[in-house]
Amino acid sequence: MSTLALTGALVASVLARRLASRFGAARALCGAAVVYGGSFLCYAFTTPGWGLTWYVVGGVGTSFGISLVNVYCVSFRQAVTPRRLLGRVTSVSTTLIRGTTPLGILLGGVLAGVTSLRATLCVVGAGLLLSTGILLASPLRKLRDLPD
Repeated sequence: MSTLALTGALVASVLARRLASRFGAARALCGAAVVYGGSFLCYAFTTPGWGLTWYVVGGVGTSFGISLVNVYCVSFRQAVTPRRLLGRVTSVSTTLIRGTTPLGILLGGVLAGVTSLRATLCVVGAGLLLSTGILLASPLRKLRDLPD
């Protein structure tokens, strides 16, 4: 099932350039973030039997969305960061993103223990979807393409 769900990442790798050309990288980034957050909510509806379809849909959507977000964000960072600072900016960005993962895991575990796994998946999915609001409230929403 997980392999099937990760086909979204494969599709994203093929379509990233075309989506950026057609819609603009800034718009594609915002759209990918919405797809990622919205797709994550599908995990909460997973049940045995045909309900596993929700898992596959969620997996395809999240792997597609996060792959596109990563492509556009890394490309943007590399384009706007001076070459002499790129290593520092990349290491700080990676540390901030991956360094908070243990805290998220801990909070998710506590929330799942207090409520249920389904409720936790709903909260996380809603949080991901709402975090897209940061992108949509930024000057990025007015742009078609990311600055060079």
